[in-house]
Amino acid sequence: MRWSDEELMRMAEELIEELPEDLRRALENVAILIQNTPSPEQAARLRLPPGRLVLGLYEGVPLSRQSVFHPVVFPAAIYLFRTNIERVGKGLAEIKAELRRTLFHEIGHHLGFNEDDLRRRGL
Repeated sequence: MRWSDEELMRMAEELIEELPEDLRRALENVAILIQNTPSPEQAARLRLPPGRLVLGLYEGVPLSRQSVFHPVVFPAAIYLFRTNIERVGKGLAEIKAELRRTLFHEIGHHLGFNEDDLRRRGL
């Protein structure tokens, strides 16, 4: 099934509303963007092997590393890759579950968690 950007964004916004207020506030300056797949530049930065599906990506300086000595030039962004999420999920329930896992994983990166931290938390 193919989902529109608007449908995925609405689902992402609903998921963000489930978060505690302090986490929602931490996302105030983070753009949530829908893309079909990673751009060639994003794929090169990630050093993606051929055929590897990436469902989301956080680009920015994590909150744990921000300070007055490290000015942020660009706002942080969470990219959700629609085509890849659709490949993994086969219906509304699976798409929502994968979107949730992906979004919360990328939010974790914004908060400063690394891959090991996120894996321990089931993300």
